Amino acid sequence: MSFVLWRILYRLVFGFTAYSFLEVIGAQASLLIPTLVVIFVLIRYVDKRPWSSLGLELNRRSVLAFAGGFLLGTAITLILFVLPTKSTSGSTAVIRILGVNPVFALGIFVIYGLAWLGAAALEEVIFRGYLLQTLMTGLGRWLAVLISSILFGLVHAGGVVTTASTSAPDLMPIVNAVLAGILMGIGYLKSGTLWLPIGVHFAVNFTLANILSAPSQVKFPNGVLKINHKSQLLEAQWPLAPSSPGLIEILLAVVVYFAAIGLLLLWRFKPETAPIRSQPGDDRR
Repeated sequence: MSFVLWRILYRLVFGFTAYSFLEVIGAQASLLIPTLVVIFVLIRYVDKRPWSSLGLELNRRSVLAFAGGFLLGTAITLILFVLPTKSTSGSTAVIRILGVNPVFALGIFVIYGLAWLGAAALEEVIFRGYLLQTLMTGLGRWLAVLISSILFGLVHAGGVVTTASTSAPDLMPIVNAVLAGILMGIGYLKSGTLWLPIGVHFAVNFTLANILSAPSQVKFPNGVLKINHKSQLLEAQWPLAPSSPGLIEILLAVVVYFAAIGLLLLWRFKPETAPIRSQPGDDRR
């Protein structure tokens, strides 16, 4: 039902001939509610855990965690994509911010933001919420973080973000997704709330696609989907993407993500334990 409602809303706003990356993001976001229903049933009646163990409570602490995650994700994205990179010609190049996008439309910008937020929440509920806690039961927290992050990276394989003349490497998005998964998994365990990884996840996607004038299209095996240029706040000139990820690019990603993990470990949360609450038969109050 939520998927149908999204499709109706999309068609009313953008017309029946339009088809862009927003429709894909929105379709994914529309699955959040039915996914929450399924996970609720699994948590309460299969795993016998309280719903609060998922970490989706709305309170002042969760708002601060989301805001902190958003700032952290934005900083990571800017560092990784604005610092010098090696172009196909062997020279270094940086993203040049040209100014505010002259055709920017606030309404489309907001719609993209809501779609990205729902899509980020969907993936975090699945990977950091249910899957991570399920794996922790038999594997321990650190191995569970690693395995769930690898699966998260593999899910993000296949799509190639392209600029006007070149396409980004296939491997780098997987590397970034695995490292981001580790960061968000540790953030979830450290904070006890799912809103921190949701904030990081949302920030990375939204900053690339809608703050910067990010690559203009996403190429999938079944076709190319356009990103609506009116939804991008800033206009930038991107360097040519390298034909394959170099050692410098990979090391930079590792350093940046592990520096972010260090910041999370220094961040004082209460409690500082894993978000799993009391187990069945536990009489503690």
